Amino acid sequence: MPRPHNPWPVTLPPNLHLQVLSIPGWKYSRSHAQHLKNLQRGHPEKPRADLQRVLLRLHHLYEAGEDPVLSRPATVDLKVALRGLGSVVAVEERSLTGTWDVHTLKRWHWSTKTSHRKGHHTSPPRSPGGSVITVYPKEIRTFFIHFKQ
Repeated sequence: MPRPHNPWPVTLPPNLHLQVLSIPGWKYSRSHAQHLKNLQRGHPEKPRADLQRVLLRLHHLYEAGEDPVLSRPATVDLKVALRGLGSVVAVEERSLTGTWDVHTLKRWHWSTKTSHRKGHHTSPPRSPGGSVITVYPKEIRTFFIHFKQ
């Protein structure tokens, strides 16, 4: 893990919980599909820790309407929040498990008998790569945070 360059602690809004902050312990192609193809061909990459990348999982603690203030979406600039760990150079949103880039996922949608569409996001679409993120009530979001060497 990168050594702290600054004396600042990791700070988050009071309605967010830092669920995971760890070194993933593996290094493979950014494309999980490519990684699986390499494994099937018998060409697995040698596993080694990438010390410039950490896995970050944030969890919004409140349900919508549970508290007049804390149930609101929480916005945080990860470059500022994590500055005590080093200089953030990239933020990459991943699936909950960390294996898939969320921008490559195809979400399922279906209709019910009452014709209401199900399977839609409760939060608006996100642009890839920005360090300012918003976590909505009861939402869990996972990221790879890349630090400057």
